[in-house]
Amino acid sequence: MPRIANSIVRRAYAQDPLLPALLGVCRDLSLAANELRWLREHVDELPLAPAPRPLNTSTRRKKRIPNNDKHRLRKIKEAKLRDLVKQRSRGTPLQYLLGTEFFGELELKCGRGVLVPRQDTASTIAHLARLIRDPRNTLPNELRVLDLCTGTGCIPFLFGHELRETRHDISYRMLGVDVSTDALTLATKNLRRFQRKPSSSNLFNTSTTEAKDDGEREDGHNAKGAKVLANFMWADILNSPFEPQIENTPLPLMSAMNLARHPPFWDIVISNPPYISPDAYRKTTARSVRGFEPRLALVPPHPSTIPSSISTGVGSYTTSWPEKTIDTITQDAGDTFYVPILNIAAQVEAKVVLVEVADVEQAVRVARLGENFGFEGVEIWRDRPDDTDEAFPSSPSSPYPKQHSQDSSPGITKKRETKESKNDIPIVGAGNVRCVVFWRGNTGAAWLGKETQNDSILRSESHAMQPSMSRTDKFDGRYHADALLLASKWKGL
Repeated sequence: MPRIANSIVRRAYAQDPLLPALLGVCRDLSLAANELRWLREHVDELPLAPAPRPLNTSTRRKKRIPNNDKHRLRKIKEAKLRDLVKQRSRGTPLQYLLGTEFFGELELKCGRGVLVPRQDTASTIAHLARLIRDPRNTLPNELRVLDLCTGTGCIPFLFGHELRETRHDISYRMLGVDVSTDALTLATKNLRRFQRKPSSSNLFNTSTTEAKDDGEREDGHNAKGAKVLANFMWADILNSPFEPQIENTPLPLMSAMNLARHPPFWDIVISNPPYISPDAYRKTTARSVRGFEPRLALVPPHPSTIPSSISTGVGSYTTSWPEKTIDTITQDAGDTFYVPILNIAAQVEAKVVLVEVADVEQAVRVARLGENFGFEGVEIWRDRPDDTDEAFPSSPSSPYPKQHSQDSSPGITKKRETKESKNDIPIVGAGNVRCVVFWRGNTGAAWLGKETQNDSILRSESHAMQPSMSRTDKFDGRYHADALLLASKWKGL
């Protein structure tokens, strides 16, 4: 890392004596100035009360005691600001210090022990929601989104916010799953924040919602009867229901869902799982990430610690493809979660699946996995999938890649030829590779706008499926104590 020039340090000190301390983490004077401004604004908004004045029994010195609350409050805020600058200079993420972060158009609470939401993820989630909410799409009465490794709950919140920008004719059910009670606590706080301030999102702005947390629920309908049902659950997607269960650990996902009486089928599965290999974590992640953000949310456990029925995808949730072995696809140490996620998506009969990945090599490996779980189409999305300037067109009617020679790179220009050009997998958008999207059936293809011919037939088929997708089954959704086993601090919310 290059040293910061002394001239820049002097300029920073001339602007504000606190600025030089931020140069080490920001590496840029303008960025450091912005961060200092945000920290100062944050401190100004804090409800800090001045310390009580000391009592003085001496009548002789009583008049010398200052009686200026504003002066004392200013001193308290200056001390608080210096403390925040000191923490930031040591690498503490700015979001942890401010307590919030924007994810798309939503402002979410952030806290230590939970991964900070990234805007690159927000752009892909918003794009997916805009495709799904297309007025030409015939959606079920209740669109169900299952978010695995939910963290702050940012993904289902933003998806619902974008969906209900235009679609108030359907109900929206979201279920966020995580193994971390810290994450579930924060996600629940974000949910309650949106409920208390409906104008902060589209989720609760135009319709009253039904939400539950630890057995409590608030019900309501708008004029059209559409509802929002927001739920979070403690469960482990890497835990096999066929293995002995350890006390005070989260249940396997499907067992927890059954006990909590959640619906068995979901339309969309989304996940931003831990996908960084231990080697890449040591060599490529920033110091602030390694030092402060939870490793649990970044690095998956070693494959040897995962039950074989989960890691191979055979014999646990899906049994339709027992002849196909996942071992034929070379996997990386960061790929641990993808087989269980696709396995779950197959069992809940998801029509669309989106999983985030680290880079193009991992994206190609994950895309190949989908064929083993019955998905008929796949795309790789970049950071900005709606940016057509750098799109890599490919026929959506050819769902899965076949191996090509190095000279064969359909849909990819010579200028951008990389390792990804060896695979006939469409790569969409601009920026870095961000996620892999799968779909199945005419309905999934229609929701993503993938039909290239017989549009009317596909639309009519999607419409014909509407009665079978109607959500007539009712679930009271009360959390079962055995399904949650939450830590006492979460139960006390």
